[in-house]
Amino acid sequence: PIVLPKDRLLVVTENNGMRLYQFDSAGVPAPTPIGVNEDIVTDTVTPVVVGGRAYCTSDDELYCVDLENSLATIWRIRDDAFAGHASLFVNATGDRLLVVTHSGELVLLDPSGRSPRIVSRFSPFSSDEKPELYAEPAFLGDRIYLRGSRSIRCLMMPEANLAAATDL
Repeated sequence: PIVLPKDRLLVVTENNGMRLYQFDSAGVPAPTPIGVNEDIVTDTVTPVVVGGRAYCTSDDELYCVDLENSLATIWRIRDDAFAGHASLFVNATGDRLLVVTHSGELVLLDPSGRSPRIVSRFSPFSSDEKPELYAEPAFLGDRIYLRGSRSIRCLMMPEANLAAATDL
């Protein structure tokens, strides 16, 4: 769950979709959601929120929903890379969204408009490793650390571009 401004709570589950609840004056969420998006059903992905928008993957799609309009879908993009678990990160201005996929691919998007634009894609693991990433990446300065099935990779991200991987 994500606690949001205006005393709201955002929740996503595989059985009930994405839901937005309002807290009452005692700090208890209302039993009925104030917004629902039944298309977003995931059990391992936590959405990210910035600028009145929430981003989340579900099945093989990445969604952007409007937090001020009952979780209405603003856009969605289908890509095989989004299937399974994903870790999502968005910058404070909402103009860069990084999706670290279950298969170890990093997809950098500009999600700020009415439709997303893929800025870059990078697969730091060799094709024979076939990593399954469930661990959240670690960030340190301009580096990102990824734990694969048999190795840890360190990537440098100068000025939001993904560069070559280094084995650790």
